[in-house]
Formats: sequence, structure tokens, C-alpha cells
Amino acid sequence: MSIAGKCCFEDTVEIFGADNILNNYKVYIGDNILPLRMESEKDLVPYYPFLESFMVLNKKDGGIIRLQTDSFINIEEREWIAWRLNELKKYYRRCKRKHIPYSQDKALKLICLFEPQEYERELVKRVEKFGEKTTIDDLHDNLHEHMRKELYELMLKYGWTEQQAYPWVYGWRRFFEKNKIQNEPENED
Repeated sequence: MSIAGKCCFEDTVEIFGADNILNNYKVYIGDNILPLRMESEKDLVPYYPFLESFMVLNKKDGGIIRLQTDSFINIEEREWIAWRLNELKKYYRRCKRKHIPYSQDKALKLICLFEPQEYERELVKRVEKFGEKTTIDDLHDNLHEHMRKELYELMLKYGWTEQQAYPWVYGWRRFFEKNKIQNEPENED
């Protein structure tokens, strides 16, 4: 099963073989006119969770693979969290319209079937505080974090360093936050 849980670039590489992809296909992101520079399977791995927009093969000229501009992990996670935010905003508007207090407990029950995750609790708090202006920035759920961890470990297995793999998988902001915490001097009291 693929990292993203969908038929993505990882599955294409598994089906056609890394050498075949590297030798016979040009891989593009979105509508870019320049293909990605890929010299080994190590270069393919970061794009494993990307879905393919289309793929064609011409025996004379080789093949073309166009990937989406973002990984399926990120796309699906944003959709899931945005759906929850939309439901919470509906509840928030109903509370305002009916002049009843916004209840965090009721809000959590609207969006959670099981035990609430940390991002769901945070989203509920944000809607209470910011209402219609609430965003999903910097919120991540456990399932997609697990998928990111699998990609990160796979990139390390294929020879990427932690400094290369972490920002690719988790984003630059989280990379700098992680390093800031690790590199802060200890208090000498």
C-alpha cells in the first residue's frame, strides 16, 4: 500500500520500475514547462505521495508524467480540517443568530466521532475566539502526520539527510521551530 493510500506516483514507480521511469519518462509538477531533475530512485521518493494528473508514453519520445502541485497527504488533510471548520462556523453562526452561548463541548461533538484530537480542540477554540475569521493554518491531524512520518523515514532510508528530508516533509516553518527549540542555549542558573 502506498504512503498516501491512493494510486499515486509511488505506485507508478512500483508498477513500471524506478529505472524505467528515470530512463524513459520526464516528470513535471503541475503545468511547469521544465521537468524535474531526477537521476536516481532517491530523487523519486519525495514525490511518492503526489497524485498524477496524467501520464502518457510515446515510444519515440519517451513518456511524460505530470504530478499535482502538492502531495495528496497535504491536500486531503486540508480538506478534512476545512470540512470541520465549515461545520464549526455553521454552529457558531447558529449560536449568534439564536443568541445562545457557543459551547466547546457541543462543538466537539459536531465534528468528532471518537476521542477528539488536539487539532480539533484547537479548531473549536479558534472558532470561539475568531468566529468567521478562523483559519486552519498550522493544524495537522494524526493520520496525515503518520503518513508524513512514513515518507520522512523512507526518504532517510534512500539517503536523504534529516536536514533535507524534514523541511520537505513537514514544511520549512516546522523545521525552523524544531531547530530553534533544539539549538536554544540552556539557562545557566
